Amino acid sequence: NNSFPALGQIIDSIAPSSPTGLTGQIDKKGSLSIRWNSGKEDDISGYRVYMANGKEESFTLMSKEPVRDTVYVDSINLRTVTSKVYFKVMALDLN
Repeated sequence: NNSFPALGQIIDSIAPSSPTGLTGQIDKKGSLSIRWNSGKEDDISGYRVYMANGKEESFTLMSKEPVRDTVYVDSINLRTVTSKVYFKVMALDLN
C-alpha cells in the first residue's frame, strides 16, 4: 500500500540572537550607512532595520524587505526637530 506524502518539520522555537556591534554614519547630505555583526546561527534569513527620533519613541520599520547583508544603506531627512536618530536591528529566523 502507498501513503500520501506529508510534510514534517522540526519545531524551531529558539529565536536568533540579537545582532551586536551596531554602528552607523550619516554624512552632510543625509546618506546613512549602518553596520552590525551577524549572529552565529546558521538559520538567519535576514534582518529588519528600525528607526526612531528618540529612545522612548516608537520605532518604525525602515527595511521593507529583509536585509540579507550586515549593512543597511539609505538616506534620511536632516531637517528634523531632533539632532539624533536611533536604530534597532532584529535578526529573522528561517522558521
